[in-house]
Formats: sequence, C-alpha cells, structure tokens
Amino acid sequence: MLARTPAARWTAAALGVFALILFTLAGIVPHDAERAFGEPAKGNDDFADAVVIPEPLPYSNEQDTEGATLEVGEPQPPCAPTGRTVWYSYTPGSDATLAAETLGYPFDTVLAVYSGDNLETLTSVGCDNPGAVPAWSEVVFSAKAGETYYLQVGGYAGSAGSLSLNFREVLTKHNDDFADAVAVPEPLPYSNKDKIIGATVEVGEPEPCVPIDSTVWYSFTPSSDVLLRADTNGSEFGGVLAVYTGSSLGTLALVECNNRGGSGGGSLVVFLATAGETYYFQVAAGGNVVFNLATVQPPAKGNDDFAEAVLIPGLSFSNKEDTAGATLEVGEPRPCGSISGAVWYSFTPDSNVELFANTQGSDYHTALAVYTGDSLETLVPIGCVFNEPSNMVRVSFYSFFASAGEIYYFQVGGSYGRRGNQVFNLQQPPEMVLNIKGGDCDDPQRPTTCNVPPGGEFTLSVDAPHVPEQGYVLMQTYIDYGTYDATAGEDGAGPGTCDDGVDNGAGDGTDGLDDDCVIVDLVYQPAPAASGEISWPDCEDAVAVRGAFPELGHLFHGCITGLQPPLPESRFAGKMVDLSFACSADESSTEVRLLPYDEPARRTSGSAFRLPDNSSVIPKVGSLTINCVAPVGGVSLDGGLGGLPAESGGSAGVLLGVVSAMAALAALAGAAWWVRRRSITR
Repeated sequence: MLARTPAARWTAAALGVFALILFTLAGIVPHDAERAFGEPAKGNDDFADAVVIPEPLPYSNEQDTEGATLEVGEPQPPCAPTGRTVWYSYTPGSDATLAAETLGYPFDTVLAVYSGDNLETLTSVGCDNPGAVPAWSEVVFSAKAGETYYLQVGGYAGSAGSLSLNFREVLTKHNDDFADAVAVPEPLPYSNKDKIIGATVEVGEPEPCVPIDSTVWYSFTPSSDVLLRADTNGSEFGGVLAVYTGSSLGTLALVECNNRGGSGGGSLVVFLATAGETYYFQVAAGGNVVFNLATVQPPAKGNDDFAEAVLIPGLSFSNKEDTAGATLEVGEPRPCGSISGAVWYSFTPDSNVELFANTQGSDYHTALAVYTGDSLETLVPIGCVFNEPSNMVRVSFYSFFASAGEIYYFQVGGSYGRRGNQVFNLQQPPEMVLNIKGGDCDDPQRPTTCNVPPGGEFTLSVDAPHVPEQGYVLMQTYIDYGTYDATAGEDGAGPGTCDDGVDNGAGDGTDGLDDDCVIVDLVYQPAPAASGEISWPDCEDAVAVRGAFPELGHLFHGCITGLQPPLPESRFAGKMVDLSFACSADESSTEVRLLPYDEPARRTSGSAFRLPDNSSVIPKVGSLTINCVAPVGGVSLDGGLGGLPAESGGSAGVLLGVVSAMAALAALAGAAWWVRRRSITR
C-alpha cells in the first residue's frame, strides 16, 4: 500500500569563494523521438506488454532500459517525473503484503505501483524515488487476492541504464495496526528495536505533522502524573513520531508530533502525561526503527506557564535557558504549527517603538509567537514564525511595531517536540539607511530628499545604525537607482510591453530586468575594486564582491569577515558602503532605494546580514530622493560621510558571478541546503 520513508537528499554549497554549483535535469524525450535514436524498444516497454511476474515469489529481473520510451497516455508517477519506462504485472493468489525494489545504474529509478485494467483507469497504489545513485526505490503495499497490480519502472527525468527489479512477499508487523499496539509496561525506561519493513498505514489512520507511510504502534498508561520523553534515537532513519490520546482511530487527539527525516538522529517528543490516561505512539520510519520511552525529571521552568512570564525590563534583552522540562499548559495556543516546550516573556514599551524578537543563539529549531491580551483565553496573536525541522535555518525572527503601554507576550518554543538550549532576544531591528555627501539635504543624519546640481558629483553611502546585536559574519547591500517605466516598449515590441511579464525577443531580461524599461539619470563612478567601496571595517578584502549594472541602475556589494570557518563575528554599526556618483547634465529626480533580501519587484539577492548560524536577518531599509536641479539657495547639509576615488559597469553575466560568489560566501559561513524528494502513497 505504501512506500518506504526515503532518506533525505543533500546538496551543499561549494567552499570556493567564486564557486557556482549548477544543477541540470535531463529532459524527457517524446515517444517517437526516442525510437528514432535507433535503439530497439523493450519487450515490456508498453503497458499492454507488461512482463507477468509468476508465482511463487520471490522474483528478480535485470534489463537495459536505454531503448524504452513513454507511450501515449502513460501516467507520470505522483512522486517524481519519469521517462524510458518498462512495465511488470502481478496477480496474487491470496491477500499479501508485497515489496517491490528497483536499482538503476548509472541512473536514479522511479518506481510506481498501480491497480486498474488499462492506462486510463490506473489508480496509484504507491510510488518512490530515492533521489540518489545508486539507491533502491522501494514500494511496500497490501495486495488483494485476484487483483492485478502493475509496476511502472523508469528513470528520473528520462534517464536510463541497467535496471534490477526484486519482487517479494513480506510478513506484516504484529503492531502494524492501532488495535494491536504494543503495551509498554511500567516501570520505565523502555526500549524496543524492530525492522519496520512490511508495516503499512491502515484505513482511517491519522496523518500527524507530515505525510507518513509504514507505521507501527505502541501504548502506555502511566500510574501517576509524569513528564514523558519518547524518541526514536538509534533508528536507521529518524522518521515521524506522534503521540495521541483517545480510544479508537476515529477519536484520536494529537498531543505532540515530531518529524526528523533522514539519518543522523531520532524524532523526539516531551509531554506531561496524566495518571490513568492511555497514550498512543505512532512511529513511521524506514529500515530498523528504535522506540524509546522514559520519564524526565528536570527542574520545572519558572516561565513555563503564561502566568509566570518573565518580565523584560528593557530592550537589548537576551536570556538563555534549557527548555528540556518545558511543557504546554492546558489551553495554551498553537497559532502557526506544532509548537512545543514553550516558555513565556512579556514586555511593555514606554513609547511607540519597532521591536525585533528572535531566537538567535538557540541550538534547535524554534517557534516564536507574539500576542496581546491578559490571559490564555483572551490572547490575540499578532505574529508567529514556525521553523519546519527540514529548514536549514533554526532561528525564528519577527519584527513589529509596538504601542506605548501595551503588554506584549512572547511564546518561545520548539517545532514538533524540539527542546534544548534556547536563547530569546528582544531588541531594535537592524537597519540600513542611505545618506550622501555633496548635496543639500532635508536632514543631515537621515535625509529623505537631497538636491545636487546637474553634472554635480556626490558620495552615496549605506549606513547601518542598528545591526544584529548577537553579531554577524556577512554584510550585503543592494541599491536600485533606476526608474522603472511600465509604459515603455521592450525591445521594440511597442508601448506597454514593459509591463507584460515576458521577454519580448532580445533575450536580455523580462520587464524590470530589461534596460529598455528602466530610466537611469544618475552616473555611477566605480572604484577600481569592490574593496575600495566597502567601508565596513570587518570586511575581509579578499572576498569583497560587487555587481555593477549601470544600464539597470543596480549595485550589489557583499563581504564576509574571514576566509574560513569559524568566521569572526562583527558587531560594527556605522558606514558599510561608500559610492561615487554624479548627476547627469539634465535636470531629473531619482528615488534611490535599498532593496531588501528577495525583494520581489527586482528579484534581487538584496540587503541583509548573515549570522554565524547561517540564518539571514533582513534589515529595515529606506530610500532617498535625489533631485538633480540647479541650486535655489539654502544651506548645504553634509551627512558627514567621506568620498571615494572613482571598474566599469558589468553586464548581465556579472550577476551570475555575484550570485555565485554569495553562494560561496554562504558556504564559508557553513551553509547547506536540503533537497528532499518524498514518497507518495495512496
């Protein structure tokens, strides 16, 4: 019925400063085009010619799939795209649990199992793609006597090669169903190791916090109130662990759930159990699974309950504590996910202020919620951040405007049962602002408008008056000084085509990234090297990067604090970038903008700080209007920023270099990206 839980598929950023890792997928070649290559079609290439698997089992088969194709009307499996497929069929003489396994070399197999009589009536039974070479695809499913099942085996995205198929019957697990849950005896601790192959998901079985496949069940009824810890540490794959109360599948109520997919550690839940209440544990994993249950007796947390929230005396607040003993009290809200092990804080600002709450420094995946109200029953959530366990970043960040005299409550916990060393910080948000030297501005410190004579030179700077207080290792800025004209014509396609969302023929970019759609009135005067424009004193000059796109009015700068981990931490607040500019000879008005990270209008890498744990903090960013106009009197206001000596502007190709460089900088900071392909079962 169901596919095994697949191992996570990892991709890591390279450790070279200018390394760029490019991933390409092979295209799926149409049916007729494949056969035109001159390779003979396989005997079981089409559904109607499926190889009939004989009884008795087990059965094995090997073949080369280079000549296989996709026939017209052939379904795409639900778990991954496939091509160059071959077919097998099997009709069991009695009800059985069956396992199909495929291994390809040198290609990544996609295995799908269906029931039905023809291509139009096929119904998916299970599907798996390991996302690696070599690795087994495996589908375990419950088969009914007399029903014909079809196995579709192909290569991921049309790949092909040597294929091995194994097909066998497996014994079902005695605690596969809820009604057959293994009763855990007292006293604790308890531990059981089992191989989960053959387990299924029964009809009506709940899906807790992520999609699940093969599961087994345990139950426990404590004789006294106790804090319990259940985990799957020691399992081949971490899997999913869920805890319920109730007496049947239809009445189960979720208590906690944790998903630790992949190898390298088990899933964990900690919860307060009530004497006489039966708790059911649903374990979904692959391979060898270990289930452990024990009591926990840490000191009670002082701020575990809402009524005991720690009162924050002022900003620049930071607190670290071990949340191993923290629980959720009765009635405690879960605004944006399966938050657990939460502790509470409160803060009342004396004046209207923007606040930046975060869990930087915590060693596990955190969840953070902010409320107003005066009791659990009256809490109103104003924001929530929940970090999925699969996320690379563990830290939660939330910024908001707080009103004077209003009490704000902060609920800080873990995602899906996680607990550990938690750090909670409350401070002013990081900020980047623009300033100039060489113009008449309305404010010397935080100008919004500055006047510069036509042809006049000035220095544009990026200041960071507030930075992440816990320290940062990377700084990057992105300035946009182009004016987007939606009414213009892109590549001669006619007026208004700059706002149609397509590239109109020249292959030079879409709309806002096409210089036909952008007006640039300011003249950038580049320094010979990026390091000559980055004023951040903690920048390692050897890894300073710059992207200059004068035809679009885009400027990108970035740097990190060192050449190899661990990187030094910077807490510098002040001038980050100094740039030389001049007004064009004609009068004009330009809004210069600092773009935030992933700013959608320009799809930039954006302005940001990167922290030692590789999480990114997006600062508040501002804009500045520069009017190139003849002087009309007034006082010249100097922002107090130094000038620079005056590299020619780059082309679109430079942007790839910048993205590549920043990917490498992230790698130096310890970046890793997860790519997971999940089995799908129906």
